[in-house]
Amino acid sequence: MSAPSSILVLHVDDDPGFRDVAEVVLSEEMENIVIESLPAASDGIERLDEGGIDCVISDYDMPGMNGLEFLEHVSERYPDLPFILFTGKGSEEVASDAISAGVTDYIQKGGGLDRFVLLANSIQNAVSHVRTRRAHRRQYEAIETAEEGIAILGDENRFSYVNQAYANLYDCDREELLDTHWSEFYSEEDVEFTREVVFPTVDSEGIWRGETTERRPNGALLVEDHIVSRTGTNDLIHIIHDITDKHRQEVELWRKTRAMEKAPIGIVITEPTRTDNPLVYVNEEFEALTGYSRDEILGENCRFLQGEQTCAERVEKLRTAVDNEEYVEVVLRNYRKDGTEFWNRVTVAPIRDESDTVVNFVGFQENVTEWVDNSDTLEVASEPE
Repeated sequence: MSAPSSILVLHVDDDPGFRDVAEVVLSEEMENIVIESLPAASDGIERLDEGGIDCVISDYDMPGMNGLEFLEHVSERYPDLPFILFTGKGSEEVASDAISAGVTDYIQKGGGLDRFVLLANSIQNAVSHVRTRRAHRRQYEAIETAEEGIAILGDENRFSYVNQAYANLYDCDREELLDTHWSEFYSEEDVEFTREVVFPTVDSEGIWRGETTERRPNGALLVEDHIVSRTGTNDLIHIIHDITDKHRQEVELWRKTRAMEKAPIGIVITEPTRTDNPLVYVNEEFEALTGYSRDEILGENCRFLQGEQTCAERVEKLRTAVDNEEYVEVVLRNYRKDGTEFWNRVTVAPIRDESDTVVNFVGFQENVTEWVDNSDTLEVASEPE
């Protein structure tokens, strides 16, 4: 078990002997206490301005500034700082004034060590309460400023809390969401899924995470990375991250990939950052055109299509353009897996990233054998371009 956090206490009392006794006894009662003792409230004010104090203990009857005046100053400057009036000259009037001024506790001296035990308990409880409140405040601030939408479902699974990010996702005020039932934002299918899968999973495993789709009040769809769990009070807490744009991009990428896969022309992509600029993608038409399966050729350079009668000068033109990261188009005599020849119009273009660095080449392979065979000139087929 870790040791409790130390508590730094400022003890202000004009009686040096009593300060010494208090330090000894409190140190025996609280292993985590550190005490700084000062003779006057004015000294205490200076020390508080340096920071780090967790609790103030003060006598009442002191020269210059009494305990109540010191309390008023501390309450104004440090409203969360526990202040315990520990005095031997108290009265009901002093106690009443102290309570009105916001004193944390009022303890009279005398009665032997029991009073110090009472004081130690008061210090421990007051500091623990303040630290807990500060931790809750930090948690609340973190939730309030989080980019993720966070909501709590209370009685009857209605929204009892939503942070600003959650309200922003639905483009509405928080007040519009509070006390609204969660199901109002889901389709019937999603409501059924939530009730039959999400909630039971939370009950059995403590948490559920997945992708959900909700509808904003304006009708727009909201695709979410969604986490559901339970709080200590058995409320449901929802944390959602808007992945609508990511989902849209994935759908768009799927469409583009599907279009490439089903295109009526051979399409390949190579990766020049790897040795020998190998193929990393080929579409279905390229497989049909060449007779090779993608498993046979991925990782290979496209030169495996070349053969004995492939024009070396045109190959060099293609290689030079790739080396110079330029667009190029050539017509080559290529060979299928079964050895048959075909005339191939090869178009290659560099693909650049945002920094203008070439990260891939895309190649288009078109069977132009019929066009070459029917051409009125032999130059296309037999001579270098």
